[in-house]
Amino acid sequence: MDSATKLSFRKVGEEVEKYTAGVISASTVHCLLTRVTQDAICEEEKQHESWYEDGVIPPPGEQKVSILYMEADGLWVRLQREDKEHYELKSAIAYEGWERHDDDSYSLLNKKVYCHCDDSIPFWQSAGIHFDRYWDLGSVKLIVLGGCRLDQCRRK
Repeated sequence: MDSATKLSFRKVGEEVEKYTAGVISASTVHCLLTRVTQDAICEEEKQHESWYEDGVIPPPGEQKVSILYMEADGLWVRLQREDKEHYELKSAIAYEGWERHDDDSYSLLNKKVYCHCDDSIPFWQSAGIHFDRYWDLGSVKLIVLGGCRLDQCRRK
């Protein structure tokens, strides 16, 4: 799984075949990745149903912040041998601010990443469930989305 997040599927298959002397083939890797991915999607669907349909909300994360920064984007992926030609992989990050280093570079404080791959669940609802594991979102007074304060953004 770790290699699949860093390499193309073809390369992962080649590496696993090499490491296992052909005992685990590229097609087996594909089946295993599909199974793990489906398990993750099912778990996300259960959490969403628990929150938004059953009203069962787990305790929030321990971090309490008054301002939380978020950015979101999407990446269109071309599909092969699927009903649809393209799929949008959506992702979001949330963080508490920036830290400046001695070399004038910056890093994000307490950055958390969320990737979304299930069109049956609204993106921001799932992102909220994910980020609420880390922060007590009820304590957040202001969310800055994409570097723009929501109360100051104007559509043109």
